[in-house]
Amino acid sequence: MAAHEFGHSLGLSHSDIKSALMAPFYRGYQPYFELDEDDIQGIQILYGKKSSGRITTPKASSPRRTTEPTNAIDDDLQLCKNGAIDTLFNMASPSGQDDTYVFQGDKYYKLEDDGVAEGYPKLIAKTWPGLPSNIDAAFTYKNGKTYFFKVNNV
Repeated sequence: MAAHEFGHSLGLSHSDIKSALMAPFYRGYQPYFELDEDDIQGIQILYGKKSSGRITTPKASSPRRTTEPTNAIDDDLQLCKNGAIDTLFNMASPSGQDDTYVFQGDKYYKLEDDGVAEGYPKLIAKTWPGLPSNIDAAFTYKNGKTYFFKVNNV
């Protein structure tokens, strides 16, 4: 069940494939399992495939990556270099579309289909004065309000 929920935190939704880890029902405890091809394809659509130690962008991504200055690629690598993130959540934008944010230490990143959005990372304290670094968790409720958690504080 934890692996299934971790899949959601990475951005995967439920699968229609019964044997997939992301199927919408609990199959009971399984000490050893293999990911179904549907699970693998789902994560590769979101994050791309790994090959020869280099990360490739997903097939559906725009050609933006090839024309960007090096510092944008460096922002992507900086986020991934330290695998420890504090929280990842979706928040509705003014256009009504959900934006995905990653919080890491005193910075946060907005993610787009092909990497970190231009102009990121940003300091948490500049956008949300009084919000501490190293957030434990965050989520946006259906009423549109985003809740941040740090130890016992909301």
